[in-house]
Amino acid sequence: MKSNSILLVAAVVLSLPLVAQAQLPMPYEAGQIAPLGTAPEGAWGATPVSFADPNCVDGVSCAGMVDPSCADGACGDGRVRRCWDLWGSAEVLLWWMKGTDLPPIVGTSPAGTARTDASVIGTAGYQTLFGDDIVGRDLQPGGRITLGTWLDASHNAGIGARFYALDGSVERFNAVTDGSTIIGRPFFNVGLNEEDAALIGFPGEVAGNVHAKFTNSLIGTDAYLRVMIERSRLRRLDVISGYQFLRMDDDLRIESTSDIIDPSSLIFGARINVFDRFRATNEFHGAMVGLQGTMGRGNWSLTGLGKLGIGNNHQQVIIEGRQGVSFPPGPVTPIPGGLFAQPSNIGTFARDRICYIPELTLNLAYHIRPTVSVHVG
Repeated sequence: MKSNSILLVAAVVLSLPLVAQAQLPMPYEAGQIAPLGTAPEGAWGATPVSFADPNCVDGVSCAGMVDPSCADGACGDGRVRRCWDLWGSAEVLLWWMKGTDLPPIVGTSPAGTARTDASVIGTAGYQTLFGDDIVGRDLQPGGRITLGTWLDASHNAGIGARFYALDGSVERFNAVTDGSTIIGRPFFNVGLNEEDAALIGFPGEVAGNVHAKFTNSLIGTDAYLRVMIERSRLRRLDVISGYQFLRMDDDLRIESTSDIIDPSSLIFGARINVFDRFRATNEFHGAMVGLQGTMGRGNWSLTGLGKLGIGNNHQQVIIEGRQGVSFPPGPVTPIPGGLFAQPSNIGTFARDRICYIPELTLNLAYHIRPTVSVHVG
């Protein structure tokens, strides 16, 4: 199994920012900008107050985006309500992953195939039933939560954190045969130096079943400091730096049972169980630095994030394998070694590599209400 390491993934994001913000009286028409320091009474309109209104008593932006909490007609004398010190959002993610390239796991051959060629790769009529493909690259739902707080009244610096995770991908395969259908687990026989197969079903000789399951998962988090380096009426730019964590797991399990049904066989009635498992983990810990900026106009805002994480990627593979022969209802005595997982490669293997993780995010948001927006990015 060839497992991919840390990934850069594309995303389509739908989000509902959860910033606790005051209701903004804005009677202006769509496309108009309220004069600085002006906050007349009326219903919230199409144009939130700018990111950098110098008349805001505490500075400007509350969340690095359109900030309706920085204005309130009730303040009077051209002054505005104090900006909130907290920001946050909850997002629904739709991400793709690169996937994992699997070898042929289960195969079949047409009826009439000789036993020596049954389920053997490269023979006439052979067909792979599971594997020999890239799995885990389908669209995966997930979520991301962002929380933060400003450290000063003017909102020039703040600390924040993100946590995100994917629901994960699951690929399953199950097959049962009474011996009338040829099914086997193909492999390369090192002793014979040629392709071979462990039969699960063959007419008159073997009946059984096979179950295979592949899963993957992705979780990550950032903790960072953001410092304002430039702002104006309709935009803001921050530099961010901090800690980044990312972990991706792949897990492949294969279990098969073969019952000997040939009365002439010396082991007639025997049951052969074979189990293989491969777990691969990539765990990244590092520092990250980047820029985050926002531009707003009317009910629309565009947020961009570009950052680079550099650190250590701890890679670990755990290989398990066992098999056993029993004569039901007698017990099974397992011995080390499956089909792919042999005694020579069973165990835990790890290494560390310097790794970098770039991220570029662009989100276009439409602000339905001061506290609700829809993002696509």
